[in-house]
Amino acid sequence: MVASEFIIFIVLVSFVASGLRTYQTGGRLHKDRSSLSPSQQQALHALLFGNQHVFITGKAGCGKSTLLRRYVSQAKGKIVVTAPTGIAAININGQTIHSLFELGPGFSPDNKTLSRRSKDLIASIDTLVIDEVSMVSADVVDAIDRRLKTARASTTPFGGVRLVLFGDLYQLPPVINDSKVRKYLFDQYGGVYFFNAKAWKNTVLIVYELSRIYRQTDEVFKKILNGIREGKIAQDSLDLLNKRVVSKERIPEGVIVLSSTNNLVKEINSTRLNQLKGQQREYSPKITWISRQRIMPKSSLSLKVGAKVMFTKNDPKGKYVNGSVGTVKKLNSRTVKVRVGKRTIRVKRVVCSKTEYYLDKNSRLVLSKQVNPYLQFPLKLAWAITIHKSQGQTYDNCVVDLKRGAFAHGQAYVALSRCRSIEGLSLLSPIMTSDISVDPRIKKFMKRAIIL
Repeated sequence: MVASEFIIFIVLVSFVASGLRTYQTGGRLHKDRSSLSPSQQQALHALLFGNQHVFITGKAGCGKSTLLRRYVSQAKGKIVVTAPTGIAAININGQTIHSLFELGPGFSPDNKTLSRRSKDLIASIDTLVIDEVSMVSADVVDAIDRRLKTARASTTPFGGVRLVLFGDLYQLPPVINDSKVRKYLFDQYGGVYFFNAKAWKNTVLIVYELSRIYRQTDEVFKKILNGIREGKIAQDSLDLLNKRVVSKERIPEGVIVLSSTNNLVKEINSTRLNQLKGQQREYSPKITWISRQRIMPKSSLSLKVGAKVMFTKNDPKGKYVNGSVGTVKKLNSRTVKVRVGKRTIRVKRVVCSKTEYYLDKNSRLVLSKQVNPYLQFPLKLAWAITIHKSQGQTYDNCVVDLKRGAFAHGQAYVALSRCRSIEGLSLLSPIMTSDISVDPRIKKFMKRAIIL
């Protein structure tokens, strides 16, 4: 049996939205206006009361994040939430995989001894949640497996810790820039994906696929997106999609551009900012009185009146949410006024930091804290962002820039599926059949999962 041939069961579930409901967690009563349907609750029940490894998957906009938040709010035991990238970790109030497990860059990145603090933490947890698992490579999963086994002095897969995975393999894959590492992964693992890891050998994984899409309501647009996701879009659907092509000069005002590379994003944001008249203000991060290590971000925030910005945090009072897009209306040293829709929001600097888990020596509970805090406006320029950073986001209107082509499986699907409707979507160049591709290893994995 090869490493990737582990036992898989799949449950296909869909759900419909319903009204207000309450649920009990930690002795407190909460209200949730996006309550789960019976089929979604079925998946939640498996997460809360089962003990096997679980993979929650499904198309873009099918409610994976909603289910993740509900699970984390109700789960018992010592649970840690992680993601492969910083922005994905921020979106779920979690910690990056590499920082939690003290993994360095590069292949099999666990070549240093765990610190006592991390070893004690890892040894104590019951459940490890990984979001956006499609971007986690096989060697990282095996590094996690070794870390857990070492910390817990166990030969059981993952040291006996339960893994709960969220993500969509048809979306963005692991980023492997080194050709030698990619070749090694294919030679030794048969692929780069999390399911190729040797740690899964003879390990049961329960797979739930959420099939009901909520981000889009138009059936024609959903059909187009599903075709792109599966790599078999019909020509008439492609033709309909490419009617959304506009020239660069006709980009709708206030609409975000999703581009394939960081350089293109920086170029667009810098150009658009320089085109604005008026004084440019620089906002450097400020050290807070509770900051100890004085580790500050290197970059400052450059703004002008009229700048297109995106919020990078949720406001506790509900004035804005992470991903909201608006326009700067007024600047001074202490506040930034941003117009979002029909509202003008007075934005102040907030405490920004990273989440870090630790084991409390007295209670033996796994707790989280915010490290290296600093004060900064929760904003960034948002005429354009990378497609990778858009994963998990939803937009009423957006422009997709794939002039240089999609260079990764699922990249075109992720970009196009961010938009709620085809009417809100614009393209800077036609989508080519070469932009639409699916790794056959993913199809094989999912086909085997569905059959079993």
